[in-house]
This record gives sequence, C-alpha cells and structure tokens, in this order.
Amino acid sequence: MPETQWGFTKTVVLGTNIYVIRWPTVETPWADVFDTVAGRWESLPSVKLRATNQMGGGCAIRGGKVCVWVAGEELRFDPETKTWERLIEWFDERIGEWKKLKFVNKGFRSHWRNIRMSNVGGRLAIMGSAVLRSVGNTVGVWYMEIEVKKDEDGDFRGEVLWSEMVHSTCRGAGTSNEASERSPPASTSGAEVLSIPPIARLTKPPRRLSVESFLLGSLYMAPKYTCTAVSL
Repeated sequence: MPETQWGFTKTVVLGTNIYVIRWPTVETPWADVFDTVAGRWESLPSVKLRATNQMGGGCAIRGGKVCVWVAGEELRFDPETKTWERLIEWFDERIGEWKKLKFVNKGFRSHWRNIRMSNVGGRLAIMGSAVLRSVGNTVGVWYMEIEVKKDEDGDFRGEVLWSEMVHSTCRGAGTSNEASERSPPASTSGAEVLSIPPIARLTKPPRRLSVESFLLGSLYMAPKYTCTAVSL
C-alpha cells in the first residue's frame, strides 16, 4: 500500500476497486486505487490543486464517480475515462448557498489541468491544458466559451457556445515562431465572441485572457515543457 503522510487516509469502495485518498502534495500522487481482482495498486492521474499540504474533507461515491473534497475543492473521478472533473459553482444569495452550474447542452470539459476562467463580455471564458496521450509528448491548450442565463426559477444555466483546442505544445523540442489558430464561429445571439490571436503575434493579452498569458503564467507548463506549435 502507498505510504501516507500524517496518517491522513480516506477510503471508498466502488465495484471491485478500493480508492484511497491521501494527503495532497505536489511531489507525489495523492490518490490510488487497489484492484481487488488483479491484486495490484495503481496511482490515479494527479490533478493540480489550488492549494496542497492541506487536510482533505473526505470522499464518497455519487453517480458512479468518486467524489473527493480535498484542499478546499470538490473533484470527481470518472473510473471509465480515468479523468478528474471540477465543478463550476455559483452563489445563490436568496438562500446563502453555493450551487453547481447546470448545463442545457453537452460539451463542457472539466478534466483539464491548470484551469483559468475569466468574465469576457458577460460570458465565461475558460482555458485549460491536457496531455494528448494519443500524440505522445504533446500538451494541448483548450478554450471554451459559456453563456450563463437565469431560468424561470431564478437559477443559472450554462450553455457551451464553443469548445476546441486552440494551441498545442511539445516536450523536448525547440521553440517555434509559428502558432496555430482556430477562430470561434459567429455568435447567433448577436453578442461579441472572443477571438484567439496567434501566440507569435501577441504583444499584449486581449482583454483579460489570452493563450500567451496562459502559457507564460502556467506553473504546470513551464519550465517542464518547451513550447512548439503543432498545426491543427
């Protein structure tokens, strides 16, 4: 069994697997699974937390997923895809509680690492990175735009307007002056849609969010990765 720190360990059972959540650290994986049929341990993919070395709150099984409350965050692990999900929440001032943002369509991706979110023109602009396992040492940067509206009950609902990979980087390669770009489709609601300029031509971040600021300000991407554009 993997070693624990300060004796902090939370366990939960799903099917024939035992999931163990340990003290979260930057250096080592903090979540493992024991396959009782095969009789072996496996470390789960590490997700970047806003804070580490903090006591976790617990874990439970909900909807066939492992829900973990650790370092002040709520995460969900999907055993089928082996990915972590983060939740977007909003504060209901009427009852003084936080609620999960529900979506009216599909397309919301929450398994990215180093997620950044900003309010751009009244919409949620989100960027995140993920390793492309099918392309070797390539790391992709995704951009997603969400429109949030109130429903008849006064609750917020999210609609994913656009979600796609806008840039990619390679490990162990030289820096390229080229960058890939893919612009969002025109908005059908008449509202302005944020466009993503090529990284090589950026002189300052457009508004409050840009691919360049995401890459340069990311502890996950630098200095571990050397950025090289890959044509999409």
